[in-house]
Amino acid sequence: MKYRTRTKTTCLDRPEREAVPEVISEVISEAELEALESLVDELAKQKPQEERIRSYMRQVGLAYTSDPIEQLDSVLRALENKTI
Repeated sequence: MKYRTRTKTTCLDRPEREAVPEVISEVISEAELEALESLVDELAKQKPQEERIRSYMRQVGLAYTSDPIEQLDSVLRALENKTI
């Protein structure tokens, strides 16, 4: 998460600096949302098909990895940075 600083005035009228989170997000499209839902469904399966996972990750612009934990982590991070 990126941070920016802003000046805050205290009761002594001396400026103080504080870190304020700046949310940088993108709007998620319907197609991306459907692909992410399909990707999560595939990842939740007992035996997911790697080719489908690779295809869904490509559709939403995520780098493919064969590690299931990293796959789920990248999906969650993508959702965290986008708004619906």
